[in-house]
Amino acid sequence: MITSFINIGSIEATIVAIVACTLLIYAIYLIVQKETGWSLFFWMVFVLFVPLAGAMIYLAKHLLSDRRSTNSTL
Repeated sequence: MITSFINIGSIEATIVAIVACTLLIYAIYLIVQKETGWSLFFWMVFVLFVPLAGAMIYLAKHLLSDRRSTNSTL
């Protein structure tokens, strides 16, 4: 019933799932590389309990903090 409302096929759903999993894996990789201590723990919990939103929020935080550090050195 929902798939007829959204009208997507299995190929589109597979592509969306692959992109979502890739974002999740990349966010977890960045968290393990960049965070330490309690920050690492809380980000991992957040990303694992709210996977897609958590990954996108962390990636946005990571990209914005990299831009700020690049702009402050100029």
